[in-house]
Amino acid sequence: MFYLIGLGLNVKGISIEGLEAVKKCQKVYLESYTVDFPYSVEDLEKELKAGVIKLSREQVESERFLNDAKQEDIAMLVYGSPLAATTHISLLLKCKKENISYKIIHSASVVDAIAETGLQLYKFGRTASMPKWQRNYKPESFVSIIKENIKIKAHTLLLVDIGMPFSESLKQLIEAAERNQKNNVPPHLKRCGLQGHLFLGCSEIKSSKLRPPSKECGFNFGHKENKMSLKLDKVVVCSRMGTKEQDILYNDISKLKKKKVKSPFCIIIPGELHFIEEEALRRFKN
Repeated sequence: MFYLIGLGLNVKGISIEGLEAVKKCQKVYLESYTVDFPYSVEDLEKELKAGVIKLSREQVESERFLNDAKQEDIAMLVYGSPLAATTHISLLLKCKKENISYKIIHSASVVDAIAETGLQLYKFGRTASMPKWQRNYKPESFVSIIKENIKIKAHTLLLVDIGMPFSESLKQLIEAAERNQKNNVPPHLKRCGLQGHLFLGCSEIKSSKLRPPSKECGFNFGHKENKMSLKLDKVVVCSRMGTKEQDILYNDISKLKKKKVKSPFCIIIPGELHFIEEEALRRFKN
């Protein structure tokens, strides 16, 4: 039997059902590569009253450890929700293919916990992941996802690569946005002298002191060739959600640069805010 068990968000977050399953197992594995745990493996073992075997990404993706489940009960523990990573779906498909019995035991994840910010979960768009940049590898696909969400007035949950400090994450996000702005200024706007204005969409122009470009400038709000640039204003930062060290911050991105934020953390780029969401977020502005 294979048990896929969510640990929740803190060291005591595993459910009673999950604990009972762990007691049945001859081997208890820990998927340890997708998050910076807010507690130590030793503390987890004390709570479980069982030893755990850490699995690397390669070991999980090879799926060889599942062969043990043909003869004995084994478990794999996952921080937060057990099915947040697509890799874990592949484990269940292997079990189905090889007639291995399995059971999923769910638990809370950061996707649940961010509701504490006051942002309505149904107003979130696609989740984006920001990998740590290397010297010759600086992907910006997360910027495209943020922009797509903004277009539909949706919030963006931005997950940050494991091991990346908050200060570096913020710096990388700002740099990616600035590069996007430079790359997306249409030539006809440059001729109009508006390249210094950061366009977020029609509402940004209407609410600014600048007048919308005239027809002579060639700007058409409905024209497909107009590219939307990303402007970063206020963002939400959620750190160690569900633990005693939980912290939620909401402020201008420039004012968050000097904040000390512990891992694991995530960043939320708000879309259009309902007045209730605005009121809720004010609790965390400092």
